Amino acid sequence: MNDLIQIIAFSIIVILTLTILAIIIITRGRPSSLDQQKYRAEWLKIENGLDKNNAATYKFALLTIDKMLNDVLDELKIDGEDVAEKLKKAKDISSVKTILAATKWREQIADKPDEKIDIAVVKRAISAYKKSLRDLGAI
Repeated sequence: MNDLIQIIAFSIIVILTLTILAIIIITRGRPSSLDQQKYRAEWLKIENGLDKNNAATYKFALLTIDKMLNDVLDELKIDGEDVAEKLKKAKDISSVKTILAATKWREQIADKPDEKIDIAVVKRAISAYKKSLRDLGAI
């Protein structure tokens, strides 16, 4: 009977230790919270700067939002070469494929700034960025 009690006690200690280690590993390096107020203010500034008759404002917004997402991912200590690589490592984003498509639009705008854009497509890209920023708890 004493052997059974010792085995149960040892098992409980091992399970608790593994649980604590798992929690430490999962939360290691992540800040407890992002500065939501800062990111929300930044987001509102971007949204207020959009002019439905001016495609340049949408291009600028998309570039700015991509930088904001990169800053959030950096603050969450998600490393990678670029936003796309970081997004693939992020576990908190529900629609990675959608936001990865949006980053391709951002790349196209950055590479060819004078090329005409479809504002409807850029609006969808901005919406995808907004969802990812919400998923990450930034806005």
